[in-house]
Amino acid sequence: SARRAPGPEAYGPPALWPQGAGPGQPGWNPGPGYAPAPGYGPPPGFVPAPGYGPAPGYGPPPGFVPGPGFVPGPGYVPGPGYPAGGDYGAGAPGGYPGMPGGFAPRAPGGMPASGEGFVPPAPVVPWTQADIFSILSLMQGSYTAGPGGAVGASSVGRLHEAIGATATQLGLAGGIQAMPGPAQDMLELVSMLFEALLDGRRLDEKARTQLARLIIPYVRVAMLDRRMFMQSSHPARRVLNLLVEAFEIAGPDVPHFRSLRELAMTVVDRVVEEFDDTLKLFELLEDLLSTEIEACRRRAELAERRAADAQSGKERRQVARESVSTILSEAIVGMSLPSVLLDFLAGPWQHHHTVVLLREGVLGEGVQLSRQLLDDLLECNTSGALHDAPRLRPTIVEALASSGQPGSAADELLVEFSLALAVRQAPDHSRTPDEVVAEAISAARVEHVLVDSPQVIVEHTVLAPDAEPVEDSFLVSALVNAEVPAEIVARYVDFPIGTWLDFIAEDGRVTSARISWTSPISGRRIISNRRGQRMLVASPEELAEMEIEGRLRPRHSESAFDQALHTIADRLQASATLSPPG
Repeated sequence: SARRAPGPEAYGPPALWPQGAGPGQPGWNPGPGYAPAPGYGPPPGFVPAPGYGPAPGYGPPPGFVPGPGFVPGPGYVPGPGYPAGGDYGAGAPGGYPGMPGGFAPRAPGGMPASGEGFVPPAPVVPWTQADIFSILSLMQGSYTAGPGGAVGASSVGRLHEAIGATATQLGLAGGIQAMPGPAQDMLELVSMLFEALLDGRRLDEKARTQLARLIIPYVRVAMLDRRMFMQSSHPARRVLNLLVEAFEIAGPDVPHFRSLRELAMTVVDRVVEEFDDTLKLFELLEDLLSTEIEACRRRAELAERRAADAQSGKERRQVARESVSTILSEAIVGMSLPSVLLDFLAGPWQHHHTVVLLREGVLGEGVQLSRQLLDDLLECNTSGALHDAPRLRPTIVEALASSGQPGSAADELLVEFSLALAVRQAPDHSRTPDEVVAEAISAARVEHVLVDSPQVIVEHTVLAPDAEPVEDSFLVSALVNAEVPAEIVARYVDFPIGTWLDFIAEDGRVTSARISWTSPISGRRIISNRRGQRMLVASPEELAEMEIEGRLRPRHSESAFDQALHTIADRLQASATLSPPG
């Protein structure tokens, strides 16, 4: 049987209830302002008897939730002061069972599904296209993405808040939820586009902030003409590509490109101030940017050619030096040479022979004369006497002149060489056989001196310097891993001139550069930045190693817009891969 709570008569007349006593105790009388403790009320399953009614003021406390199976008896009426249809706490059914109006089940959100006091919420009225363009037009001149053009999830949230606040100013309700789904998708796509454009690029803070001001105008362009995402020739798309290129070329630390930087800043200002949903503005601005950037590209091509010529000359000199060094080493190895002859051959003669070899080729007349001089001098050394010095002198003069020495130095050389040979032929009983052997061994090691110590040449010759000193921005690995996958190396071997690459610096920033020259001698590549400056010279194996180390990655496209779209696709694909199905 169901439990029954004692009626109020069990406590006696209210006037006899003593102050401070509790219910169920003789004489209990609640004081002024008394409120039952939280949770006080009929127990689960309580069924009041017919005609039962609580004493005046008696009723469920705030927050009371009836237990399962609670059914009020006929004629049950809550006491005075207990509001009918009130909300008595989260989780309680709408209204207290037995109150006037009956039991009112709750609807999601806490409002009564039916019964007294129910007011249905007003439906959200979707914004029209005119509403959306009115909001964007009002925002265009004032909205900023944050310090330094910061973009990302927080930026999207700030953009939503700004759109909602602007809509409120125009008397449009509903916030971002009132924007139709396709328009919200386009807003999100443009936000991701600028995030990919600005994230990681080697752009100064002012350039990033300036480009980020274009988010609202480009949202308008995308909603007007979705072909911007499908046609590379779209004027708004081309303008954005040119702006990114301009800021990559014209950094704040490059004064001779200041005019290009100022033009790019002006173009952004004009888009923000003048764009009124007419795309002809972008055609005009594209012409202005194209003219200036084309001139910068021509300057970059000249710089690339100079770098290629310098690198080509350097490699040809290196090949020639190694070839001449090999010839000389093979000719004198194991011989005992006077120091005056060794110094001449390792210095002026080697330099002169390298110069004429580069100038005339292997079969040149000067190369043959220089090689004959080497053979004649070594034959004199072997025989112990200087033969036909007048015949040798012109070629010696020419060799010394290549190193900046006067003709008189040839006469001094011939005299010193002749004396050295004479001294060596004189008997010297103080020398032991061990010293003679040691002299021969020292002469044999000249091969290592010539090959491994270019400083020997520098000490005796005046070398023609490169066109300009070059310090590469990026360095290749000290040692290339022999286990670099062959398919990665093959990819860099096949990359043609003009292929763009992204180099990642230690701070995580990215610099775009392209292969501007390939050496026919060594196969090494010159990598140049947008200004045509050489950043790196590396072999395909070294480039593959840099990619494995995370310092380099190939670009999908030269244009910034296309590259950003590929980046968005890669991120969405990675997100879909990480997200569990379902």
